[in-house]
Amino acid sequence: MLLQRTRPYSPWQNGKVERSHREDGKILYNRKVFTSEKELIKQVAKHEARYNKTAKAVLNFKSPNKVVSEYFSKCNICLDN
Repeated sequence: MLLQRTRPYSPWQNGKVERSHREDGKILYNRKVFTSEKELIKQVAKHEARYNKTAKAVLNFKSPNKVVSEYFSKCNICLDN
């Protein structure tokens, strides 16, 4: 597979990434003023946890966490090591 670099802010080339950045900006950065880096990291972690629990149409109405857990339950890779 050949990787191709695209210009930033070109949604016709990398629409999923641009859409994700736009939604993250709406949820995280437009609503709050962060007074420290520690607070920013905490809020990003909270946002990621909430996002990964939400069902997505693209994933057949499963959450990303559910898809990952199903994948690892079916494969022979042991993650306990």
